[in-house]
Amino acid sequence: MDETDYVLTDLQLALMRVLWITPEATVSEVHAALHEERGLAITTVATVLKRLENRGLVRHRSEGRQYVYSAAVTEKDVR
Repeated sequence: MDETDYVLTDLQLALMRVLWITPEATVSEVHAALHEERGLAITTVATVLKRLENRGLVRHRSEGRQYVYSAAVTEKDVR
């Protein structure tokens, strides 16, 4: 990955911060952590997490019918 892979929007950075604080989280957990501050739809959170995963910044594992997401890069890497 080069430096441009780590350029994040404010929303992407907010989702990454949740995953840096909470090592693993479902879409619902990330949504709950950001809902009061941002008022996002749960589908928006799921879409942004998927896009971050496509860029290699986030990874997931399956737990039943849910994906459990974790950060694939550190906060230091992004800075």
